Amino acid sequence: MSAMSAPNDAATWVGELDRLGPLRDLRVDPGFHAARLLVTVGGTPQGQVTVPLRGGRATIAELRSALITLGPPEEVTPAPVASDPVTVVIATRNRPESLARCLRAVLASDHPALSVVVVDNDPPDELTRDAVAAAGSPRVRYVREPRRGASVGRNRGLAEARTEIVAFTDDDTEVDPAWASRIAGAFAADPELACVSGPVL
Repeated sequence: MSAMSAPNDAATWVGELDRLGPLRDLRVDPGFHAARLLVTVGGTPQGQVTVPLRGGRATIAELRSALITLGPPEEVTPAPVASDPVTVVIATRNRPESLARCLRAVLASDHPALSVVVVDNDPPDELTRDAVAAAGSPRVRYVREPRRGASVGRNRGLAEARTEIVAFTDDDTEVDPAWASRIAGAFAADPELACVSGPVL
């Protein structure tokens, strides 16, 4: 499990808990008052639970109590995976630090045929281009879009994509390593499929 935000007066710690792994007390920064957990079974999402924290801590018993609401883990059907080429489109504007984290997560994907298009919406400077260059990956392509707007950026990314499967994510998101493989798997499993989505924490 890993934190996705810094604590404040009403902060919720966000992380992941795999039910096939060992269960232990959760200890995070005491500034957090609750934990929102994406619960997985062998990496396949089962649901979400929110657990109250006292001093940044939740006990094993408290975690077990929350997990009971999701039912037994054996009821989870593993998501299909596939290696069909996928283009990830990230539309962004003036958020280079957030984009850098997003790119690190996307590039850590287990998908073997992944490419990325970063669309820089009406950029005021070169910081986004610099963040793309700093990623140091030939799989990432930078595109400057003079018009501002998320929909404009996504449509430009769609036009730039060179694969049949295109996945969109925001620049403040850190995707799961299996995200792209499971998107490809969903399309491979159902030729009539036009669109898929998943949980966002």
